[in-house]
Amino acid sequence: MTSMVAASTNPLYTASAYVDVYPFVRQEESEEELLIGRVDTNNFIMLPKEAVEILDDLAHGKTIGEAQALYAERYGEIPDLVDLLEQLESEGFVQPLQSDTVRFGQQAPTNAAQAVATNPNQPRTVRFHFTFFPVRLAQLLFSPIALALYAIVIGGAAAIVLTQPSIVAGWRAMVVDEQMALFTLIIMLHGFVITFFHELGHAVAARSRGVDVRFGIGRRLWVIVAETDMSGIWSIKRNLRFLPILAGMVVDLLSAAIMIYLAFMHQRQIINLSDFGYVLVRAFMWSYLLNLLFQLYFFVRTDIYYFLSTWLRCSNLMGDTANYMINQFNRVLGRAEPHNQAAIPERERTIIKRYAFFWLIGRVLAFYSLFFLTLPILWSYASILFERMFGSSSNNLQVLDSILAAILIFISQAVGIFLWLWSLIRRKVSVDDI
Repeated sequence: MTSMVAASTNPLYTASAYVDVYPFVRQEESEEELLIGRVDTNNFIMLPKEAVEILDDLAHGKTIGEAQALYAERYGEIPDLVDLLEQLESEGFVQPLQSDTVRFGQQAPTNAAQAVATNPNQPRTVRFHFTFFPVRLAQLLFSPIALALYAIVIGGAAAIVLTQPSIVAGWRAMVVDEQMALFTLIIMLHGFVITFFHELGHAVAARSRGVDVRFGIGRRLWVIVAETDMSGIWSIKRNLRFLPILAGMVVDLLSAAIMIYLAFMHQRQIINLSDFGYVLVRAFMWSYLLNLLFQLYFFVRTDIYYFLSTWLRCSNLMGDTANYMINQFNRVLGRAEPHNQAAIPERERTIIKRYAFFWLIGRVLAFYSLFFLTLPILWSYASILFERMFGSSSNNLQVLDSILAAILIFISQAVGIFLWLWSLIRRKVSVDDI
C-alpha cells in the first residue's frame, strides 16, 4: 500500500499507541475502494479497502503495531501508517490516544468548544437545515406514482413544443420597452423563486432518502446561486443518490412545463392573460430554459455533472478531466505534461478522455450563453436607456423607468460577472506565485 508509506515519523503514532476512531459509515464504490464518512460533520473520503480494514482493527482496540501485524498476515507486507493516520486525523476520522482506557464517546468534552480545543483537527458538528420537513411527505412527493405524474406533465409540454416550436421564448422575451423597472424587478424576484424551488427539490428528495441537508450561497461562473449541501447522500447506496441529485432539474422542468401550458392556452384562447401577464409568462419560460441550459456546462459541478460522476463511479472526474486537458494543451505546445495521471485506473482514464469532449462543449455553451444571450439582453436595455435619455420623444417618467431598470439589471448581472472575473485574476496570481 504505497499510499500508506510515511515520509516522517509522528511520536503520537508509535507502534504501542492506540488510536481513537470516530464512528463512520461506508459504501463500496469500486472493487478497490470504499467511501467512508462522518454524517455528523459531513466529511466523506475515498480509501482503499485495505486502509478501511486497518481502521476497523484500530477501532476494535488494536494498537498501531498490532494493526500492522494483522495487515502483514493478510497481505505479506508491513505498512507504515503515519501518513495515513495523519491524513485521517486532519479529516476528523481519528485521533491519537496514549492508552486504551479512554475510547470515543467516553469522558468526552462537555461542549463543542472544548472538543475543538481538545483536538484542533476535529471538524465541528454540522447544523443541518430543513430537518422539520416530514420524511414521509418527502417520500410521497418523490414516490414512483408522483414521478410518473411529473413525467406525464413534462411529456405533455414537450409534445406542445414539438408541434409548435415557436411557443418557446427566445432571449427577446426578456426585453420590454414598457414598465421596464417593474418587469426587471419581477424577473429578479422570479430568479430567487426559481433558485428556491430548485434547491427545495434537492432538499425534499434528499429527505425522502433520510439524508439531512444544509443551504448556502455560492457562485457558478458569473452566476450567483443558492446551493444545497447534500454530502450526506454519500452515506447511502449509489443507486439511491440519483434522485436527490436530479430533483432540482425535475422541479425546473415542471415549472417550465407550466409556463408552456399557460402560453399555449393563452394562444388558443382557453385562458385570457393580460398583455403584461403574457409577457411575464414567456419571460418566466425563458428563465427556466436558461436554468436548464446551465446544467449542460459540463466543466462546472452542475447537477448533471454529479449525476454522471456518480453513475460512472469517478471520484474526481472534474479535476482529472481538467488536468487531462492541461496535459493535452502542453503537449500541443511541445511542453512537458505537468500532471502525471498514470496512477488513475485505465477505466477512469478512458472515461476522462471521452468526458473531455463534453467538457469542451460545456465551455462553448457557457460562452455562447454569455455573448449571444446575456450580453444581447444587456445591450438591448442599454440601447433603450440611451435612446430615452438622449432622444427627443421620451418623457421624464420613461427616462426614470429606464434608469431604475438599468440599476436592477446591473445588480443582477454585473456583480456576478465581476466576482467571476475577480476569481480568475486571483487564481492566476496564486498560480504565478507558486
